[in-house]
Amino acid sequence: MVVESTTSYEKFHRVLLEQMKPACPTYFIRYEDLRVSPQKTLEEVFCFLLNLESVDGLNIQRRIKHVVDMGHAASVVYKQKVDSHDLT
Repeated sequence: MVVESTTSYEKFHRVLLEQMKPACPTYFIRYEDLRVSPQKTLEEVFCFLLNLESVDGLNIQRRIKHVVDMGHAASVVYKQKVDSHDLT
């Protein structure tokens, strides 16, 4: 069953990609690559977006490095202002 499902999904994605090919350039990112090698993966994304061979020495490379170096703190959007036990 798993083999049949996988084969079916593969065929579907091939057809989808062939139909999209002439309409718009597409870049796929694996979540695993973002987790394992975020700097490299994001640089590749921006090379695709900016239609460049490399982002070496560009500001975008410095910005990516800055955010990657921040680690988890880079993804914190909201910081609670009060402790939950202070709500009386």
